[in-house]
Amino acid sequence: MINLAGFDKSGAAVDVDFTITDAANDTLGDLLTAITTAYGGGGAAGATAKIVNGQLQLEDDAAGYSKTDFLMSYTGAGSFDVPEYFRVLTPGSHGMQNIDVEVFDSQGIGHVLSASFVKTSTPNTWDMVLTSITGGVDSVDDRRISGITFLTDGSYGGMGGTPPDDQSFTMVFSNDPGTARSVSMDFGTIGETNGVTLTGGNTTVSARGQDGYASGQLAALSASREGTLMGLFTNGIRKEIAAIKLATFQNPAGLMALGNNYMAASGNSGDPVPTTGLSGGAGAVRSGSLEESNVEVSGEFVNLIQAQNGFQASARTIRVANEILKELTNLIR
Repeated sequence: MINLAGFDKSGAAVDVDFTITDAANDTLGDLLTAITTAYGGGGAAGATAKIVNGQLQLEDDAAGYSKTDFLMSYTGAGSFDVPEYFRVLTPGSHGMQNIDVEVFDSQGIGHVLSASFVKTSTPNTWDMVLTSITGGVDSVDDRRISGITFLTDGSYGGMGGTPPDDQSFTMVFSNDPGTARSVSMDFGTIGETNGVTLTGGNTTVSARGQDGYASGQLAALSASREGTLMGLFTNGIRKEIAAIKLATFQNPAGLMALGNNYMAASGNSGDPVPTTGLSGGAGAVRSGSLEESNVEVSGEFVNLIQAQNGFQASARTIRVANEILKELTNLIR
């Protein structure tokens, strides 16, 4: 049995079962007739089913604003493949603006949503209809955002209707079957022009951005002055990965030297107090920098020269004293 469901041109729900094993319903023509009958074909508010270039097509019998939507599902023995969803070639109405938006599923796979803004029969009111989506999609459950209104100055006026329609599409991706995902749209602030607007002149509609992203791999790593490790991924996303833990001591001079610039806590230094960079008296973390000497190099050179001169003077004094002792020994002989 094939279930035919959706909405007709006026928005009334359609739900009809077509039994294939019925002797009177055993041809493709019978199926087309059943669809046409279910959608009121032949009248001003109806639609007619036909085969165009080998594809099933449902076309309104009259032009104008339309809410026609068609879904098909099969239940019964054996297998009978039906389309996951039907593309909308022309959403209807004399005013229409197209837009493409890329979204990403739970595995980071990109899908391009193609939608159209359709002018309704109510002044300054439009619908947004999802016409198609690329990639693996099992079904599209909610493909229309109804009642996008605009104020007389062209600014966004909010969602009309009672109750207002939510600003989202609902679909099921093939790699996440059984879970319906909602893709929300942000049309702007009511009374302002920071989103969609309705003005005269050439019309363009484009997405300013989206908060999804494709899968990526870690490409680079950097550290902030606070010690936060930032990862840069191949998909252009920057994300905090971890943080470098620092510690302060009540008496840093009391730390016990272990050699090779390693220090250990002692009874004089006190216990370590965990903190982060630039917090609690800790210094800053410098990413990509080599550790410099922790002493004043010029002063240490001066001290080294002074020590060398002192050593040389002491050596001369010992040598002179040794020579005097030798002379005294010779005199005694």
